[in-house]
Amino acid sequence: MSAIRPGTASRLKSAQIQGKSGTACRVTDGAKTGARGRTLGGTTLNTMVCVEDRPITQQGLGGIKNPIRRPKRQIEDKSYFLGLLRGKINEINSEVGTITRQLVEKEEDNASFVQYEQMAEKLAYEIKELQGELGDYNTLVDKATLGNNITSIEMDLEDVRAANERAERNLEMLFEDRQRKESSLKSCELELKQEQEMSEIVIEEMVDTERERYFKLKDLNIHLLNQLSEGQMELERLNTRKAELEEELLTSPVNLKIINTCKINYSLNEFITNKRNETDPTQWVKRTMELVKNYNEHLKSSLASKPVIV
Repeated sequence: MSAIRPGTASRLKSAQIQGKSGTACRVTDGAKTGARGRTLGGTTLNTMVCVEDRPITQQGLGGIKNPIRRPKRQIEDKSYFLGLLRGKINEINSEVGTITRQLVEKEEDNASFVQYEQMAEKLAYEIKELQGELGDYNTLVDKATLGNNITSIEMDLEDVRAANERAERNLEMLFEDRQRKESSLKSCELELKQEQEMSEIVIEEMVDTERERYFKLKDLNIHLLNQLSEGQMELERLNTRKAELEEELLTSPVNLKIINTCKINYSLNEFITNKRNETDPTQWVKRTMELVKNYNEHLKSSLASKPVIV
């Protein structure tokens, strides 16, 4: 067997050269005798057909394929369009079913994601607790490594346990206090709601003149409350300004001189009163004049540097 197999066309050509006529190259004489002597006429094989005229491929002879003619509807009536509409509806229903299945799958994935998230939170809490226990064990190992006695470690443990119990009791007390305050707040809110309902009932039972007067008084009350709030804000502002001015007065050098002068004046009056009771009038008048003169000079010297602003 040779390495290269000759093609079909080559084999047919060699067969024709050797004098063997193939099926495609047989020539009919236009008549065939039947069993009863009848002659059957033929028209398709009257033409001489050569192999070279046939289409040849690498796999051998290839027949000429006739184009496929699809049936086409000639009349586009109501039933035709109804059929098209049913086809589109079926496609839409199929697409809706596909989207619904995808949506169900996504919802299942979301539900599983929520479950996984809850599991992750639970595992994170367990990991946190285990980390706390590991820290306690590490502390115990460190103390044992440093040579601490078991008794001291147990004492530290008791101290920590007592501190935890105290903290737990304080937490319980705070929690109970919070519950009491919340219950008191709820009762107050309930009473306030009841009072509001009663006031609404009373307002509805009022005559027109009384109701009009009530609304006027209510508006006046709101206006007065606003004025009160503004007045309180203004009072706070004035108190702040007063504190600032008092601080400035305490640190101002001129005011310090005035304070010293007032102290000197008070001391002078007290001294004059005492001397009036001790000495005779002539000496008292002379001494008083000297003190007044000295006081005036001191006052002029203290006020000459900067004027006093009242």
